[in-house]
Amino acid sequence: MRQEDPEARRRLLQGVTPDGDSVLHVAARFGREDIVQYVYLGAEADLVGGAAVEYLTARNNRGDTVLHHAATEAMVRLLFSIGERLPAEQPWLMAELLRAANHGAETCLHEAVRRGRVDIVKVLAEKDDQVQDIVAAHWRSSGRRGRLAALPGRYLRLSGRVDCLS
Repeated sequence: MRQEDPEARRRLLQGVTPDGDSVLHVAARFGREDIVQYVYLGAEADLVGGAAVEYLTARNNRGDTVLHHAATEAMVRLLFSIGERLPAEQPWLMAELLRAANHGAETCLHEAVRRGRVDIVKVLAEKDDQVQDIVAAHWRSSGRRGRLAALPGRYLRLSGRVDCLS
């Protein structure tokens, strides 16, 4: 597929897996920054029209966003860099994505903690002060312990160790 072929890019973006994952979900899961950049370089002309927002906020059958699937710190930073280039009238978008819960009421931070990805947890927490409070409240209300607990001073407990996020 050639970079200058907008029709091929549109077809690629409209396709989904049986689980409802878009090409961006799959690329984020496997850390394929090249694919994410390819999609967004082409979509940048459509930023005002909302196509880039639609691609970034798309949910699969489990309600996961692309951020739920981001497998590397570099991928998370790339997605935030794309979000920061969105139109100024949408400053809420990245905070909304960070706080977006799937059908299991879990955010992208839950996923990062589950995978033990302290690097991703730190990036997500530095982008939104409230996201770790939301996650901690959910885990407390669901009776889960050990994997994630809010502690004073903006700390998270990850798999038996405590890491400072401040």
